[in-house]
Amino acid sequence: MLVPLMLTIVITRIAGSLVFPTYDDAFITYRYARNLVHGIGFVYNRGEQILGVTAPLFAAVPALLELLHVPVPLGMLLVNICCDVVSLYLVSRLIDLRRSALMLMLFGLLLAVSPVLVRIAVGGMEANLFIVLFLTAIVLITRDWIACGLFVAVCACWMRPEGLMLLAVVSLYSLWQQPRRTLIAQFFLVVPVLLVPAAVLINKYGSIVPQSVAAKSAVHSSFIVVLQQLVWPDPVAIAVLPLAAWGLTRLRTLERGLQLLTAWGLLYLSAYLVMRPGVWSWYAAPTQFVLMILAAVGASDLVSRATTQWRELTPLRTAAAGVGVALVWVAALSVTHGRSATGTVYGEMRQWAMVHHVEQNTVLAEDIGAIGYYSDAYILDAAGLVYRDRAKFDSVKAMIIATAPRYVMINVIRDQVAMMGDFELRRTYRPVARFPRTDQPLNPDPRFLSPAWRQEYLIYERQ
Repeated sequence: MLVPLMLTIVITRIAGSLVFPTYDDAFITYRYARNLVHGIGFVYNRGEQILGVTAPLFAAVPALLELLHVPVPLGMLLVNICCDVVSLYLVSRLIDLRRSALMLMLFGLLLAVSPVLVRIAVGGMEANLFIVLFLTAIVLITRDWIACGLFVAVCACWMRPEGLMLLAVVSLYSLWQQPRRTLIAQFFLVVPVLLVPAAVLINKYGSIVPQSVAAKSAVHSSFIVVLQQLVWPDPVAIAVLPLAAWGLTRLRTLERGLQLLTAWGLLYLSAYLVMRPGVWSWYAAPTQFVLMILAAVGASDLVSRATTQWRELTPLRTAAAGVGVALVWVAALSVTHGRSATGTVYGEMRQWAMVHHVEQNTVLAEDIGAIGYYSDAYILDAAGLVYRDRAKFDSVKAMIIATAPRYVMINVIRDQVAMMGDFELRRTYRPVARFPRTDQPLNPDPRFLSPAWRQEYLIYERQ
């Protein structure tokens, strides 16, 4: 049964990679990793000791790809596809296949077709590996491998800060099951693995809190926006919410591993609803993963109540369902989306940077990921993710005037284009490139532009 479902996941991820781009933020970690491999250090700009990555441990993956001379964006796509396949396998280890085969099949199909999970998988971020880590920790803990499970949970803390909540869940469960073994493992394993890296980060960067976290903490979202981003980010999530709600009512009948997984997912969501920070789409990976599991539980329960026909699932039936779902999903994707920015915007940006030898200059931008990775220029980060001095300026305009970068890159949106049309900036900077290349002018009228973020960029050069 697992093989057809795994192939379905691979097909939808490959199709998604043709239309969804790598997240711009992913390139920030890629540049850190490249600098580390090339002996510059775990820094973004040469000589600046600033921790600008939320997931320090994750940087080891692109660093290994860089060391092996594998193109990092492509390598990370393959890594994340493998992570999703492994995640399906780990879920199968948490359930009794004799009575939950239908549930596993439905979960595998939902995992394959969820638009937001596909988008995250091809985005090159750490979310997929983080899911593998928390599933591995739960599998190990529920099989009485206390020390190994706690060690994996601690590693997850350095993959995402939310790993601390996972560590709390598995620690409490372990204390309940085997208090003596858990206390010993926590003292000799958990505490050192947490404290030693923390001490290293404090010594090198002055804090264990990344600059990116500090910058994003200034952004706040409403209660509804957090729910929309984490719980119902797309039509598929909305459609399965009633099934997930029914699955939640069946929680007491589930295997202990699924109960722990659900508890952690609810804790994750609750923390975001209480704190209400800025939320980016890849933050939804854990909640959507748990949501799809609960929806599969609810749907399988309802189907089992209505008929016994699907209780005995054959590999042929599973394969037929997987192929059908994959074909429908790929067809829908081809109709509703265009080409990926990875091959258009990023490709053109890389070519422009090479031709103009941008690595010898300074670039100011808010979306610093791709331009920083492909140009290797000194980056002035207007979003403050890797630049502490951003707090000294009350606006991006003031930052441009004070730092006088050779190039300024902005998104083609109303406010930013209007800013560059200001008299003081207009007499100093002129537009020289637009990505993707279109027939549109290099100096568009901001009145006719959308205020919403879009992955389209203008480059201005100081005259």
